Amino acid sequence: MKRISQTELLDLKILELKKQQNLELLDLKQQIIYTKESIKPSNLIKEGFTEVYHSVTNKNNLMANAVAILGGYFTRKAILGNSDSFIKKIAGSIIQFAIPNLINNLNTKTDEKNI
Repeated sequence: MKRISQTELLDLKILELKKQQNLELLDLKQQIIYTKESIKPSNLIKEGFTEVYHSVTNKNNLMANAVAILGGYFTRKAILGNSDSFIKKIAGSIIQFAIPNLINNLNTKTDEKNI
C-alpha cells in the first residue's frame, strides 16, 4: 500500500475544490441568465397578463363574493329598513359584515366537500 504524501493530498483537495468552484460558477451563470430573462419588460408584461387572466377566470370565487356582499346588504335592509337610530345603524353594519363572512364560510365548506 502506497502512502500518500501531504503534498499529494493537498493537490487532490485543490483539484476537488476547483471542480466544485467550476460547478458553482456554472450554476451562477445559469441563474444570471434566468434572472435576465425574467426581468425583461416583455416577460414582466406577459406574466402580469397571465396573472390577471387567471384571477378573472376564477369566476366561481367572484360570484360567491358578489352573492355574499349582496346577501349582507339585503339582510341589513330587510331587518332594519331605513332606521334613523344610531344603535340600529351600528347593529346593521355589524350584520352587513357578518353575513358575507357566514356565506363565504358556507361556500368554502361546500367546496371542500365537493373536492
